[in-house]
Amino acid sequence: MGSTDTEAQARYAFASVPGLAELPEADRRRFEERSVRLRVPRGTVLVRQGDPADELYIVLAGRFVVTLAGRPGVIAEIGPGEPIGELAFFGKGTRTANVVAARDSDVLMLTRDAYSDVMRQAPSILAGILTSVAARLAAVTPASPTLRGRPARTVAILPIDPTGRLPPDFLKRLTRGLAPRRVVVISREAIPAVEANDETAIADFLTAVEKTADIVILAINPEERELASTFLNCADDLLLVASAEDSGRPGGEPSQLERDAMNLFTAERRTLIVYRARGDSPITGTDRWLAGRDVALHHHLALDRQADFDRLARFLAGTAVGLVLGGGGVFGCAHLGVAKAMKVAGIPIDFVGGTSVGAAMAAGLAVGLHPDEILDRTEETFLRNRAMRRITVPIYSLLDHRAFDKALQRHYGERRVEDLPLNCFTVSANLTSRRIHVHRSGFLWEAVRASTAIPGILPPFITKDGDVLVDGALVDNVPVDVMRDLKLGPNVVVLFRQAGDWRVTRGYAELPSRGALLRNLFLRRRTMDYPTLVSIIMRGMFLTSESIQRMSHPGDMFVTPALPVDVKLLDWRRGRELAGIAYLQMTELLAQGEFPQGDATDPLAAGFVAT
Repeated sequence: MGSTDTEAQARYAFASVPGLAELPEADRRRFEERSVRLRVPRGTVLVRQGDPADELYIVLAGRFVVTLAGRPGVIAEIGPGEPIGELAFFGKGTRTANVVAARDSDVLMLTRDAYSDVMRQAPSILAGILTSVAARLAAVTPASPTLRGRPARTVAILPIDPTGRLPPDFLKRLTRGLAPRRVVVISREAIPAVEANDETAIADFLTAVEKTADIVILAINPEERELASTFLNCADDLLLVASAEDSGRPGGEPSQLERDAMNLFTAERRTLIVYRARGDSPITGTDRWLAGRDVALHHHLALDRQADFDRLARFLAGTAVGLVLGGGGVFGCAHLGVAKAMKVAGIPIDFVGGTSVGAAMAAGLAVGLHPDEILDRTEETFLRNRAMRRITVPIYSLLDHRAFDKALQRHYGERRVEDLPLNCFTVSANLTSRRIHVHRSGFLWEAVRASTAIPGILPPFITKDGDVLVDGALVDNVPVDVMRDLKLGPNVVVLFRQAGDWRVTRGYAELPSRGALLRNLFLRRRTMDYPTLVSIIMRGMFLTSESIQRMSHPGDMFVTPALPVDVKLLDWRRGRELAGIAYLQMTELLAQGEFPQGDATDPLAAGFVAT
């Protein structure tokens, strides 16, 4: 790349840095002239924690991640136009973190001596850089310590089935789903002939293309190994594309190219796409494709459904819509009213997850059932089959679990979580490991059963490894953080609470004896006004919900339906009433424009588009 190209890249970077964009042309040129352009290959440590901070960097192209010694994971990302190491540089201290190239990248480097010379000639640069520092501090100070990743600018797509080819029109339909973003698809045919065998020239060409596009898609031909390697090194994310109908080696061992590709990307940056010809074809065998492939997400895509391409596009763009459903017994029927209102309004649901009854409702939506159909099945389970009314000898639980288990098996059959057409998760509490347990694979009915095992009411679910799982409300009744960890984009979060303080009229000393309780049960007398086991569990769930809402995220919409205060936790006769109330309230909220605005990382994510 010639000096003219370097100057153009520098101007492009400076235009993105607060404070530097407004510098006089002469001052900016002095900065550029004393800077050195560096190409930083993927995986290179540009800044090492503990080293002297003697250089200032500005990213021209690519992406860097920030890590800390002794702390797992990535704590920040740095992209084009952003400075690296400016705080330690101006403080004349040591590097406080590691900065690693997440893909092939370019930076401008200014040494301390060069900086001193520039400052003598153009002191206005100091004010510009300090403005940039202030902007960086303003951005990170209120941020959560957990990194919210950025949508990829450049995505490499690698076919991994034996054909080594993408289906016809795959890229065209994906591009259609990404509209109105500017999308550029690059294959060998799109690379200028003079650069076709020059890795550096290709990388420069891709950098130039990235400046003109919102998303660049690199279409890899597995037979072109050298070009595939260049494409992979220049990409932010990796999409592995496989055919569900492949009978050659379904879920077989990854090829050498695939293994090399996966080694270049962290699991959070890998996605598996399993496509099938028709949307009405059953989905099976996903576990074989997932075996040996550590990916953050996988998606099922029917080639005859543009809606599936649109959903994939939203995940790529960081605008996928999540629906998070909290626990609360019969109050969970209100989830169905919210989901129905979203469906009628044309708001897509791309990912659904929940705890306790929210897990059951999420599973039904992920299977593809209409909210009204889920409500019918709920009434069948709890009213006609009385699944939560069968008292047993209270050694393992108050209720006999068998009717409930049979209902779950009847409704979900042999479906597996990983085979669902819609991404789904449920949450339970693992008493063995003393941790939250997020179900993303295995039989769907088991994932729901574990998440709904209310301690004392139903017996715990035992895994094949002997782990003891109970209702997820104990650890995360509204798993919005789980959803945020799994995807970017806005979320609709449904939770419950009851208005007012909970007070009782009888004192502790008036609690009836065992004999009195048995007489009341035998004579069917109304129990005294004292907290029952079920009411305590319900209030505990709502307490968790209220704390979650206080930690709301600007990209999320929290929905708390105003439901009747006299509803009991297991009064399933009121379920249809609650669903109707929630539907009307959610419809009104959506009509008022009360919906998530997306992530600030994507300027095109300003709200939902009806589909």
